[in-house]
Amino acid sequence: MLKRFMLYPIVAVLIALMCCAASARMVPPFDLQSQMPLGDAICTGRITGSAIRPADSNGSAEWVLTFRVDRVIKGDIVSGTDIEVHYRDSATPTSRYGNIAASMWSPVGWGYVLAALKKSADGYVGVSGDCSMPVAERQNIPYARSGDAMTDLRWEVLNALEDSSLLVVKSALQQTPILTTSQMKTYVEPLIGSAGEDVVLSALVGLVRAGRPGAAVTYLLAHDGSDFTQGALARVKTAVQGTPAVSSADLSTVSQLMNCKSVTLRRVGSYLLRLSRSTSVLPQLKAALGDPDIEVRYNAVMGLADVLHDNSGHAPTFHDYRASEQTHLSYWKSRTAQ
Repeated sequence: MLKRFMLYPIVAVLIALMCCAASARMVPPFDLQSQMPLGDAICTGRITGSAIRPADSNGSAEWVLTFRVDRVIKGDIVSGTDIEVHYRDSATPTSRYGNIAASMWSPVGWGYVLAALKKSADGYVGVSGDCSMPVAERQNIPYARSGDAMTDLRWEVLNALEDSSLLVVKSALQQTPILTTSQMKTYVEPLIGSAGEDVVLSALVGLVRAGRPGAAVTYLLAHDGSDFTQGALARVKTAVQGTPAVSSADLSTVSQLMNCKSVTLRRVGSYLLRLSRSTSVLPQLKAALGDPDIEVRYNAVMGLADVLHDNSGHAPTFHDYRASEQTHLSYWKSRTAQ
């Protein structure tokens, strides 16, 4: 069982979609779902060497990384061969791994990684932003290349989820949107109740990223009544904008949050219901108009406006709502009584 204080970041990250910087350059985070169709080559392997071309007047230079290919998921690269990956950065080496020099930002990472690459005139470049993720080199589950890129990518994620490295597991959990429902149930949901704290947090986020927050919400329901910090509430309020819509299959579970003692969980529930835009949650949104918490009431107002397609001017910003709440509440109570 997690320590109580760990519930604070759990609630925050359930709503957040973890937009983390992959380097000092703040490049876009690696995302298999979007990068797989764009890549000419997707493979695993590791950097075995590096070289730097002459710097320009701004101190920038082309770096050339030698990448030893292992498992090939997409493309015509041959396993066991070396390919060159090119990128531009500061001409001054700022990091080393195994005595291999590189700049602060190396697009194919360090150690054993999966990389998404595009062909260039003299080798390969990253598909976009950060184009790699750490994966498991050893086979934790049986491997046989299927010839289908998505099937083989899913194997890489599942194999990583079974690894002993916390970094590899957490990285794999960021790619859960590509997994099937049965794979989520078999490999991701068990991590919530049996893994370490960091993995539990990542698993909850993974479930939400995949549009399946039901299991994550069930976990939170089991911890209703716990205290939450103001810092966690602030993170919830600033991070919810990226939350995906809740699937219809999870709406009944999410609705249970509205009966929680914890105001934070009711805020989470009301926001997720607000995003659903489903007529099936009208009773819950209507009931939330009478909640003791103003943010829950506001989410109910905004949710009702979306579900009922009401553009009467009673879906204000939170600042305006707070200034004249009774006017808006009266309107919606009357509107939903019809």
